[in-house]
Amino acid sequence: MYRYQYFILLFISFNLTSIYTYSSFNLKYLDVSDGLGSNRITCTNIDKHGYLWIGTHLGLGQFDGETITIYPLLTGQFVNFIQEGFENDLLIGTSKGIFQYNRSKDEFRKFLND
Repeated sequence: MYRYQYFILLFISFNLTSIYTYSSFNLKYLDVSDGLGSNRITCTNIDKHGYLWIGTHLGLGQFDGETITIYPLLTGQFVNFIQEGFENDLLIGTSKGIFQYNRSKDEFRKFLND
């Protein structure tokens, strides 16, 4: 009987811990005042390094948890999709084609034309 009560107490304590953990998220609203290129977000992707990539109808931004970095090469382009590639790169689909972003070189290469 005591074993059964111990199990119930243990189960309840784990559930309360889980509820507390999930309810303590910090949410941040990002907009142009934070450095985002536009408030119209078209797509997002979180890469394996934990960066949030944000595609808008006016370009591409990267959020590291503190600041937003805008990539000027893609400014003014409608970003349709962001997908992480095989070798630590990103594929970015825009209104002017598909670009490959090489992180180690910090450069873009036009991968495919429209």
